[in-house]
Amino acid sequence: MDPSKAAEEQYQRYDFDADERWKQFKENAVSTGSEDHLKRVYFRRYVNPELALKQTHTTNNGRSEESTARHSENTTSSSPSTSLPSLWRNVSHYLQLLASADFVHQVRRLLGSVSPSRAGTYILCLFQLLTIWKIMSFLADQSKEKFLAAFQFSLFAHICSLLRTVGVPQMSRQWFQSIVYQEDFAFILFCFVQRSVMPPGTVALIPIACRALVSSCDLLSLLLPSSFPSLYHSLADVFQFILRSRDSIYLLSAITEIILFPITLFRSIQFPQNLFSLFPYSFFLRLRFSFSSHAKLAWRILDSRLEPLVQSYVPVNWRPYYYSLKNFIRGLSRLA
Repeated sequence: MDPSKAAEEQYQRYDFDADERWKQFKENAVSTGSEDHLKRVYFRRYVNPELALKQTHTTNNGRSEESTARHSENTTSSSPSTSLPSLWRNVSHYLQLLASADFVHQVRRLLGSVSPSRAGTYILCLFQLLTIWKIMSFLADQSKEKFLAAFQFSLFAHICSLLRTVGVPQMSRQWFQSIVYQEDFAFILFCFVQRSVMPPGTVALIPIACRALVSSCDLLSLLLPSSFPSLYHSLADVFQFILRSRDSIYLLSAITEIILFPITLFRSIQFPQNLFSLFPYSFFLRLRFSFSSHAKLAWRILDSRLEPLVQSYVPVNWRPYYYSLKNFIRGLSRLA
């Protein structure tokens, strides 16, 4: 049986009234379409991705929105490699509409109807996207201002994410203890430390770029379906690919975080002020090792990969320096 037809039959039999997630999704949604379209967006995302996004009423030019939605579904269901030109055309089209009166009017309507929690989600997503934008700008011109701005927006993003998790600040010991266990707290410390290390280095941007990329895709997957469904379905394949690669991206971030310690240490020879960054950064590594499975795996991977290289290529009389550096880093981070 055709998967799309089976999904359609499953959709017709689905009991939305008994689905609590659907009720919450509908309550938080800011949709410009019918309830049937909103149900299809929800069903395709959470139940069966084979369902076609179609509507039964016709548009002004006589063409049914069912065929329009089916065309959109066919273009977005192809692999990212085959639909890349079409994807960039769609993105370019939406960028051209940013200054249009209809877009401005719709943004005003959305801002006037969103709840405070959803507004916080929009702000967090904006900070993550600005972080990515500043990182790309830094890669283009190696400007120190762009480097510092990327860490500044990442810092704001992690503060917003932390407050969404633990709530508003409270003058209590329990509240301050709770934030230490949050991953966002560790990356707030990371941003403070790395933005002060000189000279600016591209490697230091990898951890915040990894986290901004995954977080922005996750947030856009929540916000776009109900606000801008056409834009979401143009980018859905990209979002799904990045979110499926979440563990690999976080592992890359964790490995880079460890490598940054000896880099900062060696830069301290040329810039002695970097020495003041070593101790707070070692505390950051300790937090990551204590509460992150990716950080623990990163330490094991680096140890297993470097040890054969040291035994094969490093002269015997140089090996004690490697082991001294290794023990120094682990001891300073209290990982020994």
